Amino acid sequence: MTQKPSSFDRVKSILMQEVNWAHIGFSKNNNKILQELYQFWAERYDEEMPTIDYNYTEPMKEAFLKSNIKTDSKILDAACGTGYPTMALYEMGYKNLHGIDFSSEMIKEAKKKNIYKSLTVADLINPIDFATDTFDVIMCVGFLASGHMGSEPLDEFIRVIKPGGHLICSIGVNIFDTDGFDKKLQQLQDDNIIQIDHVSEPFVVVPKAKFGSAKSKMWSLKIT
Repeated sequence: MTQKPSSFDRVKSILMQEVNWAHIGFSKNNNKILQELYQFWAERYDEEMPTIDYNYTEPMKEAFLKSNIKTDSKILDAACGTGYPTMALYEMGYKNLHGIDFSSEMIKEAKKKNIYKSLTVADLINPIDFATDTFDVIMCVGFLASGHMGSEPLDEFIRVIKPGGHLICSIGVNIFDTDGFDKKLQQLQDDNIIQIDHVSEPFVVVPKAKFGSAKSKMWSLKIT
């Protein structure tokens, strides 16, 4: 009897064949394909992530601790998905959580966790619908990576973070130069907009997956 492939395997297979991974943030068609894939993946997402050892959680927790993020900080979880791995932050005492994601189905799953004070469908290709200096922290985990988004959202993230606040985000190692993160972060430092608080060592994103060995780093950027 042939084993039925997991929805994650199906997602990856379709993405590799149909989506221009390097430029999905700029393509409405690619963005639409990715949105449709998350639509049927949403209900099984939390179930399947542990099976491939989804590896963002510990670097994320470490970044919050090293940057001394207070537990009462107002936090925007950008590209929050189902709220996984944000549950770990909630369990650490971070309760002022707000989430945005472009998939209404993923948002629906996130609501079931009852860890967010607000959840909104939003596409990070467009400006974020929050006032300037709204949040103490923005976290963006697993989204600034191949097939999702390049450095374009950084200016909007910084706009809605209060001075002295932090942007904590994972950035794919393989797109750091090609998607302009190197130049963008240097420009933000040169303009005295950010200071790099700390950067993690590279870590494999999904060590138990049957494909690839993509690596990421967790960055903590302090807004000056």
